[in-house]
Amino acid sequence: MAGKRQVGAEIINTVRNNFNIVEHDLALPEMDSLKGYIDRVEIQNAKSLKLSGWIFHEKERIKSIELLVDDPKLSLPVIYGLERMDVLENHRVEHSIKSGFVAEVPLLRKGVLSLKLSLELSNKQNIIIDIGSVNVKRLYQSNWINNPNYPLTNKIEEILLFFKDTKEDFSKKTLPEPVDIIIPVFNGYTHITKLFDSIIKNTNPPYRLIIIDDASTDYRVVSFLKEFEKKLKHIGHPEVILVRNERNLGFVASVNKGFSLSQNHVVILNTDVIVPPGWLYRLMKPIFDHPEEIASTTPFTNAGTICSFPEFLIDNELTDEFDPMEIDKFFAQVDAEK
Repeated sequence: MAGKRQVGAEIINTVRNNFNIVEHDLALPEMDSLKGYIDRVEIQNAKSLKLSGWIFHEKERIKSIELLVDDPKLSLPVIYGLERMDVLENHRVEHSIKSGFVAEVPLLRKGVLSLKLSLELSNKQNIIIDIGSVNVKRLYQSNWINNPNYPLTNKIEEILLFFKDTKEDFSKKTLPEPVDIIIPVFNGYTHITKLFDSIIKNTNPPYRLIIIDDASTDYRVVSFLKEFEKKLKHIGHPEVILVRNERNLGFVASVNKGFSLSQNHVVILNTDVIVPPGWLYRLMKPIFDHPEEIASTTPFTNAGTICSFPEFLIDNELTDEFDPMEIDKFFAQVDAEK
C-alpha cells in the first residue's frame, strides 16, 4: 500500500460490501478464422457488467455484433469497430484495425446469466459464440433507500415547495460579467459536434470559449475545431481561443492550461455533454448572487457521481424516452434559494 494515510473503516466497508457482487467466467473461444480476446470485464456500480475487447474474422468483415443473454431473454447492441492499432500490429490483417468492441449487460436478477455473441458477417453468415457465464450474487440497491442522510418523500405537496410558481425564461438573460468556458478535447467526434451546436444555441452571453485540443488523433476532430474557430472569428461571436497540445497531456493538464489563459470566472465542460437553454446563467447565478459564500457550482447530469440523476453515484443510461431537454425544463423551475 502506497502513502502514509491509513485506510479508514468506511473505505474498508465499502470495498467489502461491493466485493464479489458478480463472478464471471468469460472468454472468446478459439474458432477457425475468428480471432479475438476479452480485455476487460468491469462492474459498473453494481448495476451492469461492461465487456471490452477485440474480435475480427480473417476472411470476412464483421458487419455487426449483438450480445445475447439467455435469461432474461435479451439482445443487446454491441459497439463495434473501435480502432485497435495493437491488434493490427500483431495480426497484420488490414481490417483488424477496426476490431475493438464494448458491450454492457444490465444485472436484472440474481443467478447465472449465459452470454453469447451473435456476429453478422459481410457474406451474410451469422455466427453464434458462447463466451461464458456471469453469476450475479446480489442486485444493486439505490443509495437513496434507507439512507438517513437523504430522506425520501412521496408527498407531492412537499416536493412542489421546491418549484417556483412561475416559469422563468433563463435563455434570454445576460450575464453580469464574462465567463470563460474551458473545453478539453481529445477525439470524440460524434460528441463535440453536438456539444458545440448546443453551446452556440443555448449559452447566455457574454462568454468566451477556450478549447484545448489535447493532441487529438482523429483528423475529423482536428478539422472540425479549425473550421469552428474560423467560423466564429468570421461572425465575431463568441470569442474563441483554440490551442493544440503538441502531445497528449491528459484532462487535468489541459484544464490547467485553459485556466492559465483566463482572468474570468470559468466553467469546465466535458465533450460528451449537451447544454440546455439558459444553462450558463443558471449555473453562474449562485456565484454572482453570493460571491462570499459560494465558490463553485455543479449541474445535475445523467453521469455526474453525486450530481447524477435520476440515481446518484452511478452513470445513468438514457433511454429513448428520456429527453434531456424535457427533464431540464423541470430543473429550470427549481428555486435554488430554498
